[in-house]
Amino acid sequence: MGERLRQVRYDENVALAHQDARRIIYDPDKIFDGLTEIFCQHNIITLLQDGLELGKHHHPYKELFFTPTGEFDFRLIDLEDFETRRYILKAGDRILIPEGIGHIVTGKTNNVLIGYGNVRFEQNKLIPCSEGALEVLARMRNSPQNL
Repeated sequence: MGERLRQVRYDENVALAHQDARRIIYDPDKIFDGLTEIFCQHNIITLLQDGLELGKHHHPYKELFFTPTGEFDFRLIDLEDFETRRYILKAGDRILIPEGIGHIVTGKTNNVLIGYGNVRFEQNKLIPCSEGALEVLARMRNSPQNL
């Protein structure tokens, strides 16, 4: 596996503070438990269509995602050797993606994804993935999840 893909960190149920029959409460500070970097909030995304593909890019900084609701399919590619990984992020899970890793993210209507980066967000730092990388990521749609 590519060296940078080994640096991906996937953690389940990281921020659960309380759950009962009425609600689930997440502690926002616990999203960052065990991480040494400081992260800036980049965005809060609510999907309005099933199967919408987000990302299709890479960047020179780390990115952290947390989902309080729903499920997201993360397909990752090391752009140096085209090694791939796939993760399914469920409610309460987070994933830390190292710099330089191409990614595509899909989910369903009304799912919510919160994104952070170890730098402030700047649109001009998003670098589109090459056609070759996008073709490899597209073929991963039905592959099993890596854990």
